[in-house]
Amino acid sequence: MEKEILLNQLNKSQIELRKYASEIAKTSVLEERTRIARDMHDNIGHSLTALQIQLRKAQAFFDIDSNESKTAINAAIEVATSSLQDTRAVLNDLTQSDTKFSMEKKIKPIISTLKQSGIEVEESIEKEDSSCNYATLIALFRVIQEGSTNIIKHSNANKVSIKLNYTKEEAHLIIEDNGIGFDSEKYYETKDKKGLGLVGLAERFELIRGSFKINSECGKGTIIIATAPKNPVKIIGEN
Repeated sequence: MEKEILLNQLNKSQIELRKYASEIAKTSVLEERTRIARDMHDNIGHSLTALQIQLRKAQAFFDIDSNESKTAINAAIEVATSSLQDTRAVLNDLTQSDTKFSMEKKIKPIISTLKQSGIEVEESIEKEDSSCNYATLIALFRVIQEGSTNIIKHSNANKVSIKLNYTKEEAHLIIEDNGIGFDSEKYYETKDKKGLGLVGLAERFELIRGSFKINSECGKGTIIIATAPKNPVKIIGEN
């Protein structure tokens, strides 16, 4: 009798485990689709903004200064080429931790676009720590990318500061501009309706057990603060 009870319990446990495994598989597929959609949005959104800026500049100088117009067109071509490479990288599985990643190389065209938009840039970017997980590096890069796009499109800022440094356990990023700002409290109240941009960044940092905060007031500029563990896999495992 006791043996039958144990067998029944074992069968029930196996059924529950199969259901659980099935749910994990479904969740993994959904998370992967979300990740790809987010990465595509981040890449394409920033690149199209940069392209628009350079092409408008080329158009404005077309009849005034042909050399300046050609320079803008060449910059647009570089942006398009870089965007194509990044899009291919997304489709080639961005989540692999052994993927080579150079923060300095990746943010160089972003800094260039900010400066070409008439924005003074103060940058302090530490060389990426070799112990820093790829998921953390890509999350930090997306903040710089999306934050810069928003500064160019919406802030009316003429100065921006980008600071990235690493401690023993964490990576810290601060982006600050002197633009028109906005009511960040209302953003947090309605962020589910804002689309993939800043919401996607918050989700990224939740996944890697980091933090993402936007501080802004109308007329007082905006500060973005992002912190993430250098080894999120270890943190997740311990928890």
